This record gives sequence, structure tokens and C-alpha cells, in this order.
Amino acid sequence: MQSIPIVPLGEANLEAAANILSRAYSAPPWNEDWSVEAATERVSQLLAAPRRIAAAAWDAAQPVGFAIGTWRRHHKGRLLYVEEIAVLPEAQGAGVGTALLAAITDVARKAGCERIWLVSQRVGKVSEFYRRNGFVSSDHLDVYTKMS
Repeated sequence: MQSIPIVPLGEANLEAAANILSRAYSAPPWNEDWSVEAATERVSQLLAAPRRIAAAAWDAAQPVGFAIGTWRRHHKGRLLYVEEIAVLPEAQGAGVGTALLAAITDVARKAGCERIWLVSQRVGKVSEFYRRNGFVSSDHLDVYTKMS
């Protein structure tokens, strides 16, 4: 795998990150209709969060992916919650997501985090990606939602 430049993600790259989120999540397997406006608001909120860890992957002169997590206190110590990870569809499968996970994991470890968790699909390519990167699904947690 060739080296993928990873740099901190900040407000200066908000527009590019919103475009990545919009494009990545509109593609399979998500098929979500993220407008650039909604994606901009989402990324902006995450970047403003306290204790955030944010990184962007670059190819030539533009970002092709990003990851944002926040470290939180847990009864067993600090943990990193991966809020978003998104890679442009044409850059997927080239190690960008793996490099981003490694980058924010390294920062989290240095901040004293002992665990990482996230919410994602239970089966399919996304699940396989996380499993290849050492994640295991929980046998005691589930995700609940309710519409108002």
C-alpha cells in the first residue's frame, strides 16, 4: 500500500469534508440523500465538539476522506467514539479508510483512550472493513431508534 498523507482536519477543509460525506453516503451500501448543506452542518458540529480527533486523507491537492471521533469518559477509562468516517467512492479500497482509522487511533491512544467503538452496519462491505481493521461486533449492545 502506498503512503497516504494524513493531516489534521479543521474548519479550513469544511467544504471539502462535506462534499466527501455527501458523496460517500449517497453511494451503496448507505444510499443516503445527504445534501451538501446537511453534510456541512454535520461536519461543522463534529469539528466544534470538545475532545474531538479529526483527520483528513489527501491525494494530490485535495482531501479524499476524513475521520472524526471524540474521546469520552467511560467507567473503564477513556474511549474513542468514531463519529464519522467517509471516503470518496473512487478512493475506496485503496487503504484510505484504514490509514484514517490508524491516524485517529494513534492520537486517541496518546490521549489515554483504551478502547474504540462505533456504530455501523452489521453485515456487508462496511462490516468487513471494520473486521479487517480489528473491530468486533458487540454481543451485548444493540442500536435503538424511535421516530417522533
